[in-house]
Amino acid sequence: MDIINFYQQTSQYTDLGLYKEFVKSLPDDIRNLCILQKMQTIHPAIFVVVNNVKEDKENFYGDMTQIPEGRLNNEEDIFPTALSILAELLRRSPEYSTQREAKNKIHILCRGNAILLAGISTWN
Repeated sequence: MDIINFYQQTSQYTDLGLYKEFVKSLPDDIRNLCILQKMQTIHPAIFVVVNNVKEDKENFYGDMTQIPEGRLNNEEDIFPTALSILAELLRRSPEYSTQREAKNKIHILCRGNAILLAGISTWN
């Protein structure tokens, strides 16, 4: 039981601060939560793997032509915690849904997605 309690604790990376109440409104089902979260982000590898991806209007991630030119393809260093990722997502658009536009998504790697999911599932 001690090991379960240990892994249910938050850390400086997974604590959601003032957003703890917000995540309680998100799906309880882990599958639906993962799908929802995946639609909030863009994995920066897409910019390397797919030629001319920024010209793609019908990409899995949405209309890539709408992403501001100055937006970094990897925002992992700017938003290293679940709190900072969630705050930036909600600053860009308060609509936390599978319909988030590509221009409002955050560009983070698998690590950032894992940290955000761990933070959300701890409070959800």
